[in-house]
Amino acid sequence: MPLSGVARAFAGPRRGCAAGLALALAAAGCGAGAGSGHGAGGANHASPGPGGALSFNFPSGSTPPSVAAENARPGSSAWRLPRRAEGRRDVEGYVAEQDVRPGDRQRIYVRAARSPKVTVRIYRMGWYGGRGARLVASSPPLPVAAQPPCHHRSDTGLTECHWKPTLSFTVPVNMPTGVYVVSLSAGRGARRDCLFIVEGARPAPLVVQISTATYEAYNAWGGDSLYPGGRPVAATGSTQGVEVSYDRPYDSIDGAGQFLIRDVAIVRFLERYGYPVSYTTNPAVDRRPAELLRARALLDAGHSEYW
Repeated sequence: MPLSGVARAFAGPRRGCAAGLALALAAAGCGAGAGSGHGAGGANHASPGPGGALSFNFPSGSTPPSVAAENARPGSSAWRLPRRAEGRRDVEGYVAEQDVRPGDRQRIYVRAARSPKVTVRIYRMGWYGGRGARLVASSPPLPVAAQPPCHHRSDTGLTECHWKPTLSFTVPVNMPTGVYVVSLSAGRGARRDCLFIVEGARPAPLVVQISTATYEAYNAWGGDSLYPGGRPVAATGSTQGVEVSYDRPYDSIDGAGQFLIRDVAIVRFLERYGYPVSYTTNPAVDRRPAELLRARALLDAGHSEYW
């Protein structure tokens, strides 16, 4: 699958990229509070997937709400992982696509070492009155299949998984652009995350790029990343890999790559003050660079150094 399989990231870190946020917002003409509101009425949308259904909670209609209207809805702090880490590694997962659009098909792959079932909850990250997220979808307990071992290549350091999907769903047409954290809960208190980004049907005046390519470059799940410290790699004669794959979990303690330690603050800031933003990833920009011509500014957030 395009850019959801092997990612070869040989480009080095970009220098001199300390962007001025205020300048970017001014160039985009992004006054706080911009964007039209939508009705607050809710509707649940059931999307069948392996083992059950995923119920979404978005305002009725075929148009996604604005960022300001979405953030006016009740938030939740339940997305935060418990401080105690016991059992966290007993469940882990990844998504088929790092970025999707309304109408696309998304799949979630889960492995739970000590539990036959997992519950999936999807949170949209934002401000939401300071709670940081809103629960937008949830599933009943779903059966978890025994997953095959992931393939590791000692010549390049590539680790790639071909797991069976635990859940699949069609992205609702009224699902607003944003960063979505998928919370996976299994038995014995095991809990871990993965994440994906929903792009807008068209770019907003300000487009925020989430650097999932950097997340993967530093991801050593399965043995190697693009940095020294993993297993021996023949191509480099060291422990530094030259290939990484999106088809595997993240090795971060929460499972959501670097998002919760680098990028969540800018998302909360922009959404707190109602900037009309849409979200994308650097792989998505690589596939469709002309899309950015429809925006007024691009904010390359966080630790963005691979493309």
